[in-house]
Amino acid sequence: MHSLADFLGEHMDRKARKLGQFYTPPDVAYKLISMVDETPMRVLDLGCGAGALSMAAVARWGAQLVLETIDVDVEAGPKDGHWSQNHRHITKDLLLSDQFPELLMKETFDVTLLNPPYGRILATDVTAVGSATVVVEGSEFDCRCRATAFMMHALRATRLGGIVAAILPESMAVSRVFASSRAAITQLATVERLAVLPAGTFVGTEARTFMAAFRRTSNGKADDSIWLPAFTKLEIMKQAATSTLGDLGVEVVRGRLNTVEARRAGAFHLDGFGAAKNGLIRFDSKKRVEIDERNACEGDILI
Repeated sequence: MHSLADFLGEHMDRKARKLGQFYTPPDVAYKLISMVDETPMRVLDLGCGAGALSMAAVARWGAQLVLETIDVDVEAGPKDGHWSQNHRHITKDLLLSDQFPELLMKETFDVTLLNPPYGRILATDVTAVGSATVVVEGSEFDCRCRATAFMMHALRATRLGGIVAAILPESMAVSRVFASSRAAITQLATVERLAVLPAGTFVGTEARTFMAAFRRTSNGKADDSIWLPAFTKLEIMKQAATSTLGDLGVEVVRGRLNTVEARRAGAFHLDGFGAAKNGLIRFDSKKRVEIDERNACEGDILI
């Protein structure tokens, strides 16, 4: 038996780190999808990975959703079948600036979703220098970081009035290094919603991130200044960006046995964590504490 952390950890190999892959937890995916008020017909998932965003979209908007997904990793995308009844998956590298126009018609998607790879574009990512050129509405945008390049691709693919919902590095909202990226994005979209995610949200990295919903427009201004005032309000939204146990349908019951009583009854107690191996504690499924108190049964998850 393996824990979820073990499962995700197995995927954080050298290739995943090189590609900047940090898979989206399902509860975070649902939170991002909840930022979109409309009911879209066509959805694009850029850098889909294991499909958390796509599957959350299908869960909310139905199996008839027209879904297109792209990822550079040949192991990404659906392993069997499709994530929706109208799903097309493409294996391509979006950091190669000549790839995107031939893949998808511009401005055709109602909603574009992305949790892009982070970090600078390296010379190994592209055929020449460490940058990617994305053409949107006839203007060329030279992108030197992966997240910016993916954002520009997302804006290119989304119709006017549509939504780009993204998980982005905190530095994109507050760092001077990303001033030109913020200006480029606001030239093509307005910032509608922002919500911070706590450190440690993604297995394998402590990078701070935030979720944002952008409304695609054609009359925006290249204005870097509007981001910071919006981002300063995120402290108020921290709790809203994190699922509570109640949201997950979990009931928490405080045990009624003290340490001595638990040992006598053969029940698990908090001091028993010291016996854990590789983060797991195994119970004898044949043994049940016969006591008139709340008991966990086989298959229950103990938090």
